[in-house]
Amino acid sequence: MAAHLDTCLHFQTSSIRLVANATALFTIIHCECFHNMFGALCGAPATVNFLQLNIFTFWCCLGREVFDPTTFASQSRQIVGELAIFLLYSTLYL
Repeated sequence: MAAHLDTCLHFQTSSIRLVANATALFTIIHCECFHNMFGALCGAPATVNFLQLNIFTFWCCLGREVFDPTTFASQSRQIVGELAIFLLYSTLYL
């Protein structure tokens, strides 16, 4: 029961953050005042955060409920983990 509550709580916070990052990206793309270097500096981390939150929301939070448990012991686990680490390090260099 505690694991399910923990999953629901992480899903809710990740969903709120996904909406916030999607709103920021939408504003940067569609607002002319952000079509400059400041918009690029805001858009690059927002894009990386959006991709990272997709991994956390749909792989970590919902993965236990949706996927077969053997999926987490396969090659896809390593691919998703390396993608998450790549995105984490790319936020440091942007």
